[in-house]
Amino acid sequence: MKLLICMLLLLTTITLTEADLIGYACSEGQATTPNFSYKFCVDVLRSDPKTNKSSLHDLSLVPLRLAISKATSTVSLLQTLLRKSSDPRVRGHLTNCLHQYSEMVTELIYSVEDIHSGDYFDADLKLRDALNSPGRCEDGFRSDGGGGGVSPVKGMNDEISNLIVVCELLVEDVH
Repeated sequence: MKLLICMLLLLTTITLTEADLIGYACSEGQATTPNFSYKFCVDVLRSDPKTNKSSLHDLSLVPLRLAISKATSTVSLLQTLLRKSSDPRVRGHLTNCLHQYSEMVTELIYSVEDIHSGDYFDADLKLRDALNSPGRCEDGFRSDGGGGGVSPVKGMNDEISNLIVVCELLVEDVH
């Protein structure tokens, strides 16, 4: 019986430690980053049950993997939209978005390698570069009203940007 109680206390302590780490990371983001969503941060960091959530290093890979997956899906969507579009102005903006997203996927993949090797400084630089891509995609549509002034991937741009911000916050805390 004593062994069972000790095991339950140990599991509770581990769970609290993980929750405290996630809470700490997300609270810091909320305090230092404009328009940062604490709830989004917590939901993302808890979204992968297979991830060891006992270190900022491990936690940083959760939003990064999600960002890579969503950015890769967005590349496919942009390719489809580009094939279907006949408006030269919209095609130009979609081509720009496709270029931005292709570069972003590359930067995100390299940042995973940097995190695995412990090179958090370079990972942070790559994340900052990647964070600019969704905005550049939107800028093209906003600049001349092409496509109604909003890109067809605005929702993805916003979500991927938020994922990168969460990852960047964690990487900055590690180094």
